Amino acid sequence: MEWKRRVLIGSWNSQLTISRAHFLENILRMAQWRAAQNLWKLGVPVDKEKWNADPAVVNAFYDPNKNDIVFPAGILQPLFYSKDFPKSLNYGGIGVVIGHEITHGFDDKGNGNGISQTFFQVPKKFKQYLLFPGRQFDSDGNLDEWWNNETIAAFRSHAQCIIDQYSQYEVSGLRLNGHMTQGENIADNGGLKQAFRVSLSILVLCDSAKATLNSPHILDNFKIQLLFN
Repeated sequence: MEWKRRVLIGSWNSQLTISRAHFLENILRMAQWRAAQNLWKLGVPVDKEKWNADPAVVNAFYDPNKNDIVFPAGILQPLFYSKDFPKSLNYGGIGVVIGHEITHGFDDKGNGNGISQTFFQVPKKFKQYLLFPGRQFDSDGNLDEWWNNETIAAFRSHAQCIIDQYSQYEVSGLRLNGHMTQGENIADNGGLKQAFRVSLSILVLCDSAKATLNSPHILDNFKIQLLFN
């Protein structure tokens, strides 16, 4: 499998020409090259072992086709994570990010690639599928609707408070569209709550929770809530 992957990568790279003297042409060639790659994937089974992010990227992703979350090496460093941090700080950093990406599998988008940004640019009859693509992909990442109507109605009801809250925010005279941003807003709130609940649950479940949550560190005297924040 590995040698096949190397051959495929070599084949794709040989189709891309980069010139030091032509910046704009390079950008256009890159766009054309990426479009050709995406077209090639049509009708082909998803390669669930393929890495789709550069190691140095400081970001994290959820992919509905693979039903996985990705954390490049770039984000696994301070301020998000460090083996020398008290664990409560790590829960408040990378823990929130992990919770955020997991929540994307159950939000209005179902992915971390901005599908909802095109919500009002597609025919009306297709909007229902873009609004809740999380329900369109099963646990294996296949396009297979797994929510029933009762679940969809409950989701809409619970999500409305998030939509209403963020629709009240205004910056420089521009009001936020809470409906358009609900995917990230739900993931932010869900990730924060779940990471904090996990950090608190360890205090309850483990007698040596203080030693577990806080490695020797100058900040150890702070309460876990303060360290988490």
